[in-house]
Amino acid sequence: MSTVMRPDSRGHKEALTFEELQAKVVDLQARKVDYVVDTRRVGFFDEGSDFAISIDGVNDVSFKVGDRAHKQIAGRLKIPRIYYDRMRKDAPQLLQRNVEHWFINQPEKRMIRAYNGEEPVVRAFLSDRYRRLDNFDLLQHLGPELGKIDGLEYHVGSLTPEKLFLRVTLPGLEAPIRVGDMVRAGVEISNSEVGSGALQVRPYILRLVCMNGMVSNVALRRYHTGARVEETEDELGIYSDETLKADDKALFMKAADLVRASLTEASFATIVDRLRDLTATDEIQAPVAAVQVLGDRLDLTEGERERVLTQLVKGADLSQWGAINALTETAKDAESFDRLVELEEAAGRLTELDAQEWARVAVAA
Repeated sequence: MSTVMRPDSRGHKEALTFEELQAKVVDLQARKVDYVVDTRRVGFFDEGSDFAISIDGVNDVSFKVGDRAHKQIAGRLKIPRIYYDRMRKDAPQLLQRNVEHWFINQPEKRMIRAYNGEEPVVRAFLSDRYRRLDNFDLLQHLGPELGKIDGLEYHVGSLTPEKLFLRVTLPGLEAPIRVGDMVRAGVEISNSEVGSGALQVRPYILRLVCMNGMVSNVALRRYHTGARVEETEDELGIYSDETLKADDKALFMKAADLVRASLTEASFATIVDRLRDLTATDEIQAPVAAVQVLGDRLDLTEGERERVLTQLVKGADLSQWGAINALTETAKDAESFDRLVELEEAAGRLTELDAQEWARVAVAA
C-alpha cells in the first residue's frame, strides 16, 4: 500500500498522513493503562479547574477526567447531562458528593481506560465487559494485509479523542457519474477505544473533481463486547493481551478480506449505477425549503444548513446528486474530523432515499 498523500486530500485540520497517524498511535500506545475496579475503590474529587479520580492501590497518581469519561459517568449514574454539566461548572462540590454517593452506594465493576505520563487522564469509563480492540493492534495486523492489495493508496486518516479513521482508495478502480465527474473506489476503516463505536469497514467513494468523500453502508461492524473481566487484588483487573491476540488477529484478517471485497469491480459498479441514477432525479424547486427538510432529516446544525444551501446554489445542480455534493463539500468545514465523517455518513444516507422520499424534498415549499 502506497503511503503517498495528495496535498489536496487532507481536507481538514485534523487530517493526518499515514506516517503522522502511525506515530501518534505508537506514542499513545506506550501511555495506555487499563483498570477494572470496584467503584468503591474509586475517588472522584474537585481538583480546582476540573475533576480527577484516584484508584485505591495506584499510589501517588490521580487522573484528570476527560470529557468522554465525564459523559460516560453521567450516563452510568443516570444523572441528566444538562444537570451534570451545570454542577461541573457551577457547583463542583455538589457533583463530587453525587458521584461519590452512587459509586459507594450502588457499587459495580467498571473498566477505567487512562493515559499515564506527564498529564494522566481518564479517557473512558466503561463496562467490565468492554472488549478492547486497540488502534495499535489494528494497524499492526491490518497494515501488512492492506499492503498486499495491488495499487491500494492511503488517502487520509485521523486520530481523534473518539475514534481512529483510516481511508484507502484504489486509483485503478474509477468511473464517471457523468461527463467530467469521476469517482474512485475506496474503503474507510474506523475504530474506537473509548466506547464511541464499533470497529467498522465501509465502502468510501471519493469524488475526484473536488476530492470530497462519501461513506456508504457498513460492510463489517464488530462491537467491543466480551467476557466479564475479574478484578484481582494485586493487579486491579489490568487486562492481559495474551488471551485476546488470536481472536484479534482473526478479526483483523476478516476486516482485510472485507476491504478486498469492497474494492471489486462488481461492488463498485453497484454503487456507481446508483449514483448515476441520482443525477436524473426531480430537481429541487425551492432550495431554502428543501435544505430545511434535509437539515431536519439529517440533524444538521443551523450553520451547516446555511453552508449546504450556499454550496447547493453555487454548484447549480439541484438534483439528488447535487444535494449530496453540497453536503460533502460542507463536511470540509466541520469543527472536528468526527463531525466531518458524520456529515459524509449523512451523504451516504441521502443516496438511499427512494424516488418518493426524494420527491418530498424536491417539492418542499
